[in-house]
Amino acid sequence: LPAEALETGWVHADGRRAPFAAATFDAGELDGPCTGLGTMRRRPEIAMRLRAKSLDDLAELQHRLLAEAWRVTRPGGRIVYSVCTVFAAETVDVVADYPAHAPVGIPGEPWGSGVLLAPHITDTDGMFVAAIDR
Repeated sequence: LPAEALETGWVHADGRRAPFAAATFDAGELDGPCTGLGTMRRRPEIAMRLRAKSLDDLAELQHRLLAEAWRVTRPGGRIVYSVCTVFAAETVDVVADYPAHAPVGIPGEPWGSGVLLAPHITDTDGMFVAAIDR
């Protein structure tokens, strides 16, 4: 670990290249950076800042972050992937190559290998959550 982590307990790093050895953690949670489309009923300004390239760039970043989370999670561990959007490119497509499943106890409807929450389903923001067993 970097010396800063030993002193403060915090690690500041790029999640695409985490400063940890493979299989370091038992579990992790990736609340991925996303378009935020699922929060648009509370944050309508999101529509003004989204660009076509935003979705592609964010989906690529989510794939890279999840690949790194997979690398640093030990076999037998678990990663929870969540985003506050409903685009397939940022949700089901990101977890498609992993042994993902809908987590138990989360309200919503099954969607791909996870669960979808949305205003018309759960009276919440639009979100996607998947558990990935390593």
